[in-house]
Amino acid sequence: MKIKSLIITLIIFVVINASPLLVKDGVAEGKSSGTLSLDEQQLIRELQKGGYVIYFRHTATEQKTVQWDNIDLQDCATQRNLSELGRQQSLGIGAAFSSLGINVTRVVSSPFCRCIETGKLAFGTVEISHDLLFSPGSDKLLEAKLGKMLRTKPLADGNTVLISHSSNLRETTGIDPKPEGVAVIFKPQDDGSFSYVAMVRPDGWDDFLKEK
Repeated sequence: MKIKSLIITLIIFVVINASPLLVKDGVAEGKSSGTLSLDEQQLIRELQKGGYVIYFRHTATEQKTVQWDNIDLQDCATQRNLSELGRQQSLGIGAAFSSLGINVTRVVSSPFCRCIETGKLAFGTVEISHDLLFSPGSDKLLEAKLGKMLRTKPLADGNTVLISHSSNLRETTGIDPKPEGVAVIFKPQDDGSFSYVAMVRPDGWDDFLKEK
């Protein structure tokens, strides 16, 4: 990892962990310097403008224990997959984005089936990237790759969606994305850093629709 990237990551880690996440109506907001504090309606207006990276942890999964050594990324049967609740959450998220007018110009997914299915059900198509794949012992490498994704500005007037796992984000930013299906929103900055903006639970998007 380059020195500049390491410094940026450490600064963000300290800022976020020094600031509790205040949950309000399905949204958790950072309330300290180094974060962007927005209320619910401001958040939607900003997402409608574009320019954000939205990190989704895959939606709810079935209660199944799998052995890591037996996982085959080409065989969903060897993995823990979405439950029916998770599929409904994914469809609901996609419908909410459409109704709210939030434009998504790129969807990048971990190669795990639960992440790919989350993306396809919500947004129709996904780009699979091993840079979002988490595996034991690969923390630092994935931290550098995810950090680059969070710093990369989306295409004009749109937002980038990343769909992955809890460990990647926790190792990179100190944020533990819970529960399954939660969205953590970041704003890439002109200086090559990124700011934490908000955390939205999977049912939080429905709350936005009710207030529309």
